Amino acid sequence: MSGKNVNSNRKQAFRKPTNVLKAIQSKAINIRKLLKKNEKTFGKKAWGNMDDALELAASIEALASHAANLQAADAIVMVELLELMLEELDYKLTCILAS
Repeated sequence: MSGKNVNSNRKQAFRKPTNVLKAIQSKAINIRKLLKKNEKTFGKKAWGNMDDALELAASIEALASHAANLQAADAIVMVELLELMLEELDYKLTCILAS
């Protein structure tokens, strides 16, 4: 077996929908915890984004948890949707930290 083939198999194993869903869920949990921990340190300007970000993180967590039980084809669609939601959460986090 060539080294190239082994690396390809590792990448495919990581990109399994269940692994990606776990990673997405973990990131959303970490962001939610960070926001809750530092909630009082952010200015009033960030409060609107903070509420949106907390709700979005909770939604991502719930959807990722639910999607882990779906069939592979449906889970792949959910991964794509959750990756978009995670991008929005990252943007909101950036706005909060910049305020």
